[in-house]
Amino acid sequence: MYDKFDNQSFHDNPPTFKAPDRKRYFYVDEKFGHTLLAKVRGDDNKVFLTVAYGYFRATGQFFDTAVQADIDYVAAKFRYAGSFSWSEYRPNTRDRHRQSIRELLGYSLFDIAKLDGLQTLIRNSSRSQKSPARCFEDVNRWLFGHKIETPNFATLTKTIDDLYSNHLDDQIKKVTRLLRQDDKQALDQLLEKPEDANDQWQPHRVTLLKKFNQSIRAMKVKENIESFDLLQPLYNFTKPVIDQLDFTQDGLKRFASQVQKKQIFQVKRLKDPQRYLLMSAFIVHQFRQLEDTLSETFLAATTSVRNEADRKAKEEYFLQRNTQTEHTQLLVKDTQNLVKVVTDLRETLENPMLDDSEKVTQSKRIIGAESFSEGEIIIHVGDVQEDLIKVSGHALTMKHYEEASLKLQRKCNDILLRLEFGCDASGEVLYKAIQRFKQTKGQIDNKFPIDFMTKSEQEFVKNDNVINKHLYKVLLFMYIADALKRDSLSVVDSYRYRKLDKYLISPERWAADRAYLLSQANMQDFSDAQKVLDKLELQLDAQYKETNEHLKENKNEYVEADGMGGYRLTSERNTSAATFALDEKLDIELLPEDVQISIVEAMHTVNQATKFLDEFEHIDHRYLKDRPEDRNFYACIIGLGAHIGTKKLAKHSRSIKNSTLESTSTAYFSLDNARRASDAIIRFVNKLPLSQLYRSEYGLQTSSDGQKWTVSKDSFNANHSFKYGGKDLVLSEYGYTDARGLFPHSMVISGAEREAHYMVDGVLRNETVKSDMHSTDTHGYTEAVFGMTYLLKISFAPRIKNVHKQHLYSGKYPSVYKQKEYLILPEKRINRKLLEKHWEDILRLVASIKLGEVSASQIFKRLNSYSADENSLYCALKEFGRIPKSLYILRYVDDVDLRAAVHKQLNKGESGNRLNKALAIGRLEYSQTLKDDQELAECCKRILKNVVVCWNFMYVSQLLMRAKTDVERTAILKKVKTSSLLAWEHFIFHGEFDFSDAKLQDSQKFDFKGMENPRLIKGIDEE
Repeated sequence: MYDKFDNQSFHDNPPTFKAPDRKRYFYVDEKFGHTLLAKVRGDDNKVFLTVAYGYFRATGQFFDTAVQADIDYVAAKFRYAGSFSWSEYRPNTRDRHRQSIRELLGYSLFDIAKLDGLQTLIRNSSRSQKSPARCFEDVNRWLFGHKIETPNFATLTKTIDDLYSNHLDDQIKKVTRLLRQDDKQALDQLLEKPEDANDQWQPHRVTLLKKFNQSIRAMKVKENIESFDLLQPLYNFTKPVIDQLDFTQDGLKRFASQVQKKQIFQVKRLKDPQRYLLMSAFIVHQFRQLEDTLSETFLAATTSVRNEADRKAKEEYFLQRNTQTEHTQLLVKDTQNLVKVVTDLRETLENPMLDDSEKVTQSKRIIGAESFSEGEIIIHVGDVQEDLIKVSGHALTMKHYEEASLKLQRKCNDILLRLEFGCDASGEVLYKAIQRFKQTKGQIDNKFPIDFMTKSEQEFVKNDNVINKHLYKVLLFMYIADALKRDSLSVVDSYRYRKLDKYLISPERWAADRAYLLSQANMQDFSDAQKVLDKLELQLDAQYKETNEHLKENKNEYVEADGMGGYRLTSERNTSAATFALDEKLDIELLPEDVQISIVEAMHTVNQATKFLDEFEHIDHRYLKDRPEDRNFYACIIGLGAHIGTKKLAKHSRSIKNSTLESTSTAYFSLDNARRASDAIIRFVNKLPLSQLYRSEYGLQTSSDGQKWTVSKDSFNANHSFKYGGKDLVLSEYGYTDARGLFPHSMVISGAEREAHYMVDGVLRNETVKSDMHSTDTHGYTEAVFGMTYLLKISFAPRIKNVHKQHLYSGKYPSVYKQKEYLILPEKRINRKLLEKHWEDILRLVASIKLGEVSASQIFKRLNSYSADENSLYCALKEFGRIPKSLYILRYVDDVDLRAAVHKQLNKGESGNRLNKALAIGRLEYSQTLKDDQELAECCKRILKNVVVCWNFMYVSQLLMRAKTDVERTAILKKVKTSSLLAWEHFIFHGEFDFSDAKLQDSQKFDFKGMENPRLIKGIDEE
């Protein structure tokens, strides 16, 4: 259960101190010296007390043993003669000393019965099914932070085991009580093959429910509908059970993933109550996933028909334009002839020289002229009228909608009959049409409402009170799709298409616990809208003055007037930071030139230092059998991360068996595990003093950017983009890079989605690299994102294309600044009334994101579906964002060093994109169809990238350790500060992979502990 802690020495033995640690923790401060040490008799007791005190200060824990080197250090420090052995420390004396140390430092004894907060922490871990090993780490941190003595390994693990077991037993009892016998039999039948299956290769029923088709082809949609019909009755009786269980959504997903990844016989042999818990969680999770899939299918199918109909309408219009022109020309000629006839008749009838009989005769001759044919005119008028009917308004589009109706119905009819919708006031008429559709099982009659359509559409759909059934269905489907996107309709049981407010902290909870929630989200500074806005307006006014005064005084040489009342940046890159030159020539090679390092060796070496493979835990944390060998984990990471595939990699590798590789991938490779493995590498680099050299005056900078990849199979997480993929589907790897070249976070999104709102997710989720300033390119920002990052206290510094064309805002009227003859002026004044009206909703939305109730990307997907004035909350968030956006642009224009820092950091992100391509040795595309599988493959690639950078850091640290003089060390450090360790020319990514013991060696003999010595960077010129 505790793979990482099976060796209790990790926890129960004292910490390993280096020289700086001994100086810090064995320091006798005045309080300790006078209160405790002065009252102790005997040199040995003074030494033992000081050692125990130092250990306790460092860990909050007492130990039954001590490191002899620490004892000798303390004895030498006090100048005590003789030798001292911890075994001579008498138990009674030891216990008195421990009590005294606890009292001095304000610590309490561990008693789980009295620690409600700790019980809550452990139960929450159990609710989310967090690994007990992770919970063990959290408990240690909690105890240390709350000044409670940390007990020994056995006590702590038993406490966690008991609370986990009790909680799980309680939930299993609920499942046993709530599920009827018929329900249990229905779940068990999923683990059997269909009764009429004579084919031995026929899959089990549950296998058919593990993955759903990511295609809008009619046959694939039909298969998903069959899965829905199989799942729905199971969902109907498992959902009430799951709703009464005390598990978080993440916990339920972890149970579901066990069914996903386990083989059938492994699920069958689980005890009945536990099996039913896993199966119920699997059913509920898969049903909601399928609701998302069907919703995506509905949206994609209607979009496809809409695009195809528009294209065909345009093509037909252009094909018919010659005929239409001929008909129009004939009618024009007829009209000209008619005008001539009328003119001649008027002249004849008004001619005073003619009598009445002559006028009649001459008029008949004019009307009977060969150029005037009444029959031809009628034909020509009819031709033009028919042309108008065909091409006027939406006529051609409606024609092609109707032609595509049957094709669309085969995909969408069954989906619409099965999805359960919710609606708001704006969608009531459409909702009535949906209910009518379900009542009639898709049979359209003349009683269906049409009020949700435009008047023009109604004219095409309904003629003489008869509804055009085929056209009605197409338009109904399209209106439903649009309503889903803009949130006036929602899918009740979906993960992705619920009502916007369902994702947020409820209004009732917000009203009751507002102050507490703001405090938890670290947003209490924004509680009062008046104070926040007053402060920001003062800052904005001061920044307008500072930036413009600098321009007036010619202090900013990179900004000039454009001659049209505006300004432009003359240079953004030619700055002092970009043209930095070393005082002396540094002819030093930081990384090896003649040695080639295989990626396999690098992974093994980095794992020796970081233990990142320990983060790959079995999907069932109760699994006690032996782990596969490390070589199998290396192979899986390369197979997924290098776009090769595990099966193909096994065929071309030594010391690897395909069966072992597949079982390793299935049982140990999850997205959470891969992310933690990547984080473990970064945490090690964080400890290296060398990594501190990359902090600038702006702190530790980070950036994010997307890179497009084609997808070889149908996937709802990909879209068509002719620019990037031609006819192929495209997705985007959205990755984060820090100033050191490390990659702390990444995700895979659709190639057509705006990247801006995903930026917030990565900065918030990343726990290993705390960004002091985050940059993106133009695609990574919006005004709403500026507002959200300000409230989340994220320092956001994007590079905005054509920044001089951006509209600026202020708290004062623009005329105030015009009177001062400023060059950079605001466009308009901020709408404070709108912000004050919706301030509570803005805070509730941002707090929901900060506290993990919902992701920023999910919120923005819903918000972005509204039109400009459709959602007042979104309008208010954008209005607020204009303030920090204006502040940033004014600073960006005024501070050339800031511009240089942003450019420099974004360039590192581009280097990361090139490394992505270098690692994709299998294929330059994704073969996975599901989003989770795509993100797992991308995360494995991120592990490989971090391995490369970490190895480089270790190599340069070793180089510093081997430096013979301070001059040589200083030269290396200066070169490091002006170089990037995001380099891979000395690595071998291609060729046959050899995972044999002979190749799993550290060829450089790295000293992992030595490179953590802070003295390594001593002597660097900080200026």
